[in-house]
Amino acid sequence: MNHGSGGFQLQVIPTKNNYAGDASNIANMKRLIHVAFIAYIIIDNFYLRESLFEYTLPITKHLQKNYGFPSFIKFNRFMAYLLKPDICALFNIFYICLTSNKYQAMKSTMFQCFSLYALLFYKILMNDPRPYFVDPEIKGWECYADFGNPSGHATSIWMFYGIMLTDIWRDIIPKYKDDTIKKFIINASFLSLFAFLCVGIVFCRIFLGVHSLNQVMMGTVFGIYIYLINLWYADDLIEKLFNYLRNNKINIVFKLMSFSIAYFLMIQTPVEVYKIIETEVPEVWRQNILNSCQFEEHNMFYKVCFKACATIGIAFGPLFALVINKKANHIVLFEFNNKQVQSDYKVFSIKSILKALLGTAIFILVFAFFYKIYPISKVIKTIPIIYDKYLSMTLGSFFSTFILTLVLPKLYGSDIRQRRKSSSQKSVEVVKNTPEQQPLLGDKKSD
Repeated sequence: MNHGSGGFQLQVIPTKNNYAGDASNIANMKRLIHVAFIAYIIIDNFYLRESLFEYTLPITKHLQKNYGFPSFIKFNRFMAYLLKPDICALFNIFYICLTSNKYQAMKSTMFQCFSLYALLFYKILMNDPRPYFVDPEIKGWECYADFGNPSGHATSIWMFYGIMLTDIWRDIIPKYKDDTIKKFIINASFLSLFAFLCVGIVFCRIFLGVHSLNQVMMGTVFGIYIYLINLWYADDLIEKLFNYLRNNKINIVFKLMSFSIAYFLMIQTPVEVYKIIETEVPEVWRQNILNSCQFEEHNMFYKVCFKACATIGIAFGPLFALVINKKANHIVLFEFNNKQVQSDYKVFSIKSILKALLGTAIFILVFAFFYKIYPISKVIKTIPIIYDKYLSMTLGSFFSTFILTLVLPKLYGSDIRQRRKSSSQKSVEVVKNTPEQQPLLGDKKSD
């Protein structure tokens, strides 16, 4: 307690009980959010799916009739394009190659892939139609032939852009911790951009006829939940996975076998589950899709399985590369996590941007080779077209990140060595320029 001329001030000293109380409150809040998420899924499944879907149909028709100008349609399609999972994947690959904190960016991307896999798996279980499937008066101004609940775009706002913007913000804001005005501008810019994307994507999905209100709401709730899971648990979960890769006591063959089994189960499970729960789709859905979009029959409804398998391939590619290549393992798991290396890295130099573009180009070319240029059907002539799509997309996503991870030491190994050399030289110069301690007046050298 401080006494003074202005009265007194009570100084509260933190105790173990205070910290325990804070930890307990945080734990209770997390439990509440988990329960709220499960409760919303139940409410959506038993009530909102049908009621809000029917409520959305006249709204979509009104918007398309009164605001269906070509320029406005193009703008909304552009907004939707920014949130496509493949575009988000490209942004993430570019960001990994560009940012100074590549280690955190790789951890976030890994978590995002597993999260998107869970979202697509849930979409397979729901089998809900899109608005233009059921109402021929609604135009499908963006063509999708897979199911619609929840909205992947509404989820991606939080799951991709939310997590990536948070990582970028964490990189930038410490540099301006003492500049209040710049901190305010940065915070306002990030929040404004994110709010614009959130509102814009919800509107455009309904306006384009590809989602109902309940589907974008479910996507938003799913995305917020994934974003919170990322803040609370993702770092520790992915770090445990990386520690498994770092552990030299575990045999390489055992690591490869464990990842192979996990990968096979994860890419095959969505396909097998869809086969089990597949129901007869109303003919009107097929006709409305064919009237709105130029789709081949085999692509209908099954396409979401391909996306789920491709997504998980992006996550498993680096894992296999880090197991078999010691240099990549050292660069990614040790050097990229070095704080000195991160602080010395110049993000916006021409050299850094060109390397990021090169890394992204490698990802695109490898994926295109397997999916478009040389698909499985060119090797196995008799393979059914549906499995050709499935296997080609899965192999393309896996090998694109696998090869990119092997290339990373080539792209950034010289930079890391150069920064380490300059850092050691600075340390030597500091030691040389430090004045020697003068002897005290009472000290005398012995003869």
